[in-house]
Amino acid sequence: MKVRSSRGQNQVPAAVYRIEALCAAGGIPADVPWHELDSEQQKLITDGGPGYGGVRGFFQHLERKKYKLHVRVFLSRYRGYSQCSECGGTRLRCKRGR
Repeated sequence: MKVRSSRGQNQVPAAVYRIEALCAAGGIPADVPWHELDSEQQKLITDGGPGYGGVRGFFQHLERKKYKLHVRVFLSRYRGYSQCSECGGTRLRCKRGR
């Protein structure tokens, strides 16, 4: 996932690097669907580990910033209860290069 900065350059968010490092350190394959990961691997991603606060920690951090309009928009967009039309909710993210 690339984010466009105010200067027009594409940047990869730091959180992506943290979760990739966590997966590499924990032996979690990045190309396996979520439902095929064992419960310990899923727990490590959702609850976090060394250097990474997990998906829940990320949203807890954002909850403290809800007074900002763009954070409220982000939360409403990414906390929806819809499934991805491309993968049906089976993958965390599609392969790079698609």
